[in-house]
Amino acid sequence: MHVRYSRETPGEGSLTLETDETTTTMGFPTTERWDTWESTSETVTLPAGESTVTLRQTPEDGGGAYLDAVAITDPGDPMPDPPESPIREPADPAFQFVEDVPAAGWDDTVVVDAEIGEYTVTARRKGEEWFLGAMTGDTGRALEIPLSFLDGEYVAEMYSDGPDAEWDTNLTDVTVEEVIVDESTTLSASMVTSGGMAVRFRPPEDGEADSLPAYEGPNQSVSVSLSSAVGFGEPFVSVTGENTGSTVGGTLLEVVVDGEVSATELVRIPAGESDYSGMLSASIGGGGEYDVVVRGATARRWRRGRSPSAPTPGPAGRRPNPIPPAGSGPDSPVSRGCWASPAGRPTRSADASPRRTARTDTVCCSCLPVRPHECGRSIPKRPTRNSMGRGGHAPPGRKAKDLTERRAQVRTNGF
Repeated sequence: MHVRYSRETPGEGSLTLETDETTTTMGFPTTERWDTWESTSETVTLPAGESTVTLRQTPEDGGGAYLDAVAITDPGDPMPDPPESPIREPADPAFQFVEDVPAAGWDDTVVVDAEIGEYTVTARRKGEEWFLGAMTGDTGRALEIPLSFLDGEYVAEMYSDGPDAEWDTNLTDVTVEEVIVDESTTLSASMVTSGGMAVRFRPPEDGEADSLPAYEGPNQSVSVSLSSAVGFGEPFVSVTGENTGSTVGGTLLEVVVDGEVSATELVRIPAGESDYSGMLSASIGGGGEYDVVVRGATARRWRRGRSPSAPTPGPAGRRPNPIPPAGSGPDSPVSRGCWASPAGRPTRSADASPRRTARTDTVCCSCLPVRPHECGRSIPKRPTRNSMGRGGHAPPGRKAKDLTERRAQVRTNGF
């Protein structure tokens, strides 16, 4: 009897071979990889007539084997070629990352961003290649991932949640693309509930640096409207928007009912979509009249080791405590530890008269233009390639637009 198999598990491997009259152990030597197929054989004696031959793994057997074909021939005959290749169809491109990522032996590990119980972004290097993984928990999330750990240009092989991906109904919608990135690039990861993103960074091969496109993130904007009267338990927040970028966008919205956050949902608009419309699943579970606010839940990303308390400007030559001043909210230009005016908007210089304003030529912490006296450190503004620089912000028009708050009195019908 001949068996075609693959087995990359180290150590001795075996299966139990049973016939109607005998039981024996059949050995399976290790192959180079799981998709490298070898043949092994075992002599069995069968009586005249029909017989049942079984291969099974028992608790006494060691090392599992992948079986592709079994053939019973006359003694001395070779194993015939199987009618089909062991790989019966092309592998799903979404699983190529699993093929490429090393199992061990990392040279470097960088935790790019994380919040315990919420999400994590980790990058690891093996030789000249980096591998990045991002995942989120039970809340859909849009993260900005700076690639400052890179050094030079790389091809980014990106595997991300597709436009129609859903954690409970559509697990197979995956977008695969190749783009050129470098250390000044910031990736946008739009992840559904329990979703994620995986990226392999490799040095470009001949001509790829010129033939592949540079990474361009989403450019998504949304607006919402609220129904003033709805039925009990019915959705009442409609969303419209567009995404003129080249990747799926993500805008996190909060529905606040009578001052309490009732729901947080991620609106994901496909690339190039100019006429998006949909409904948030948020509803009100009782009759009566409610004050409702829908606002953009712009992620305030406190630096690790800090807590969100009052701001404390640092001494000259050091960055300030990255906590925005009281009263800042999702519509304020506060982000990444700087309190700044929007790009291009005039700010009052320290020595300006009440009727005079001046534009600044410096940035705070590689951020947007600010009043120099508000920050302990001002450094020259530097250009970015196609997205955020090291700790900086995307150029105007590149970042998804924040949502202005929408407020309404909502009345629901009871049972």
